[in-house]
Amino acid sequence: MLRKNINRKELSDKVYQNIGFSKVISENIVNDIFHIIISSFNENQKIKIKSFGTFSKKKKNGHQKKLEN
Repeated sequence: MLRKNINRKELSDKVYQNIGFSKVISENIVNDIFHIIISSFNENQKIKIKSFGTFSKKKKNGHQKKLEN
């Protein structure tokens, strides 16, 4: 599978092209989806998107950088 980074603008353009909503509505849809995902992460909830995947926060051990004077 070919992997490609894609940004919000490109996602909203794909919604616009494939579904036919206006560019403003397409951008709002993408922004709303990201807002829902980010809000769920902030509430430490698991996010499950059917036929796509399940996402949850993982607690990582923090690395502390030693500051030199």
